[in-house]
Amino acid sequence: MSNETTYSLYELNEYVRRVLLLNFEDPLWIRCELSQVRESRGHLYLELIQQDEGGQTPIAQASAILWSTRYRELGKRHGFQILEQIFQSGAELRLKIKVDFHERYGYKLMVEELDPDFTLGQNALKKQRTLEQLLAEGRLEKNGQIPLPLVLQRLAILSSSEAAGYRDFVHQLNTNPLGYRFDTTLFPTAVQGERVETEMHNQLQAISKKKTQFDAVVIIRGGGSRTDLMAFDSYLLAKEIADMPLPVITGIGHEIDTSIADMVAHTSVKTPTAAAAFILEHNEYFEAQLLDIHRQIDQTAKQYAQMANLQLNQLAEQIRWTSREQIQHAFHQLNLMRESFPRMARQLVRNQNRQLHFLEQQLHALDPQSILRRGFSITSCQGKIVMDASHLPKGSTLHTQFFKGGATSIVKKTHDK
Repeated sequence: MSNETTYSLYELNEYVRRVLLLNFEDPLWIRCELSQVRESRGHLYLELIQQDEGGQTPIAQASAILWSTRYRELGKRHGFQILEQIFQSGAELRLKIKVDFHERYGYKLMVEELDPDFTLGQNALKKQRTLEQLLAEGRLEKNGQIPLPLVLQRLAILSSSEAAGYRDFVHQLNTNPLGYRFDTTLFPTAVQGERVETEMHNQLQAISKKKTQFDAVVIIRGGGSRTDLMAFDSYLLAKEIADMPLPVITGIGHEIDTSIADMVAHTSVKTPTAAAAFILEHNEYFEAQLLDIHRQIDQTAKQYAQMANLQLNQLAEQIRWTSREQIQHAFHQLNLMRESFPRMARQLVRNQNRQLHFLEQQLHALDPQSILRRGFSITSCQGKIVMDASHLPKGSTLHTQFFKGGATSIVKKTHDK
């Protein structure tokens, strides 16, 4: 057996409690991150952590409690809505705590006070770092580069079914005075609190798998304060919006601040009703373009018709003028022919007479009597003109015709020449 002093567990814990009370007699301010919060009977049970510089690994962890009486005091001082918005998982907190240690229940921090401005400031720094990361990854304007369809009609909506903003959005679309019809599909999600990031991320992934069924995604919620928008500054949600294959329209219901979800979305408007108005105006613009094209086509058709009528009138006038000119020319030619016809007839008669005279002279020259008169004679044998002496047999009787008279002879001998 060892002679070293042995303490009971109670003695050890009591000793630790006295040491803590001596060293942390007064409350002190700490900086931490809220990883989990649970409410029971008005008390808030907090799990606090501190992560390493990379924000990946917790290096410290402790439990804290905010008693209901203290919660009511803080709520009256800062506003209960502010407290609800600040005590969200992932929030950076600056808390004034009193260190407590109980022999049975162990180490615990008792929340005495909080600094809302610190949480808001840390959120701003976190938001800036997220923006820088998205910019470095090329995601800040990625969704905005997707062209909007000419008509936005099939809409995937991310909102709470109980949200007044969702009801206002759908009502404005369905009662629009332009008579446009819309096919809206609600993908229900939380719009406030720690479940926003996860639920919207999952629903966006579900929509991506059905991207051919929709023209755009609309994220809407009602109005709220700056801390209401903390969930919409999430990198995970912003990354999913940026990578969506469909244009994303946000109407998150804030008038002053702009969330990171707004910055990475294709189009950001202030309220759900403004989102509905944007969609209606987009479709109305397309309809106006169609009407303008219709007017241009109608105007162009009328211009072509007027030009065609003008050309037809010009052609008709040209035909009338040309036909009159040709008729006048024909009459002139007829008059000329009528005037010149007697002269031409006389000339033709003279020409024919000369031709006849010439033919008469030729006929006269070819007349056998004329030929005989010139000293030629015609010899025939048995009634046929003799052209070749070699064909005459000896003893043949020849008859020779002269200009005056004729003679008969007997062939005794023939020769070629």
